[in-house]
Amino acid sequence: MTTKNRRIEDERLSVVTEPTLLPVTIAEIRRQVVVDTSDYDAQLEAFAEMATSQYENDTQMNLMQKTYLWTLPFFYDERIYLPKRPVTAIDWIKYYDGNETLATITSTDYELVSGIDGFNPGIPYFELKWDKDWPSTHSSRIDSVQIQFKAGFGSTQASIPNLHKYPIWLAAAYMFEHRGEPISQSLKHLEAYQNMVNRFLPVRVP
Repeated sequence: MTTKNRRIEDERLSVVTEPTLLPVTIAEIRRQVVVDTSDYDAQLEAFAEMATSQYENDTQMNLMQKTYLWTLPFFYDERIYLPKRPVTAIDWIKYYDGNETLATITSTDYELVSGIDGFNPGIPYFELKWDKDWPSTHSSRIDSVQIQFKAGFGSTQASIPNLHKYPIWLAAAYMFEHRGEPISQSLKHLEAYQNMVNRFLPVRVP
């Protein structure tokens, strides 16, 4: 197979299904800030949401499971790295052929390497089986290839490793204790949080 030149700007990633829960509970945040009343629950929930978003952005990782739709103009290589991690499943891969008919790739033609090995997921990818080829796609559609996949550790709070909850507890507690102050730059000086982020930066799966 001939490798084609990839243009990131031609790719589109959209969320199909958002998680309904945060990866941490309000009770966990209360324990972190040593508050035993529900009076601050609304604030704590808001800070937990902000801390989750910050941590996922900093580590380029999904904690709670989301379903994504990723579109490409063509299959650019035999191995294609996915834009989110960890990936637990590829729901389907579809493509528009030369007649602009939408078809589905047989799931046995490719393999998902999820990258879930321990607590730091590698960058996941899918690749062709050795005796298969990607089909030709419609040349003028920017969304000729469509991939729906699930990214995240799971759909329940219990499925999230405490190692990934811990930095969110730290960040949410910091936000609560410094409410009213600028936050985004301050977290870079929160050493325990930054150490966890550095520990879980993405690496490519061999």
